[in-house]
Amino acid sequence: MLVRLSDLRMVYPNGISVSLFGQSQSTALNACIDPGFANVMNLPYGHYLGFERICRYEDIGRSFGVNFYGELVANATTNELLTNSIQEANENDMPMLGRQFLSAAMLMANLDAQTSTLW
Repeated sequence: MLVRLSDLRMVYPNGISVSLFGQSQSTALNACIDPGFANVMNLPYGHYLGFERICRYEDIGRSFGVNFYGELVANATTNELLTNSIQEANENDMPMLGRQFLSAAMLMANLDAQTSTLW
């Protein structure tokens, strides 16, 4: 399913909501929803950096293959962030929302109006 993301927000436990897209809402993205995609999502590099900033996440390097058939192979000394940035080798890939994203989100689709909402 192809969707257009006009905003993507992180809501902290204290209720504060911060946009991953920053101050500008003109950076809407087309993305593919794929429950077979094992990660939370992959994002263009600029949006990924915004995600890191909002999460106060420090990148320790990219890893491929941490999620094998739904089983997370984790390193106990660090947290795994199942989000990838689209850059260099995969710069032409479409942003994806995957299985882990859909485990925490609801999708409502109005097929007659050709609209959808994720929350």
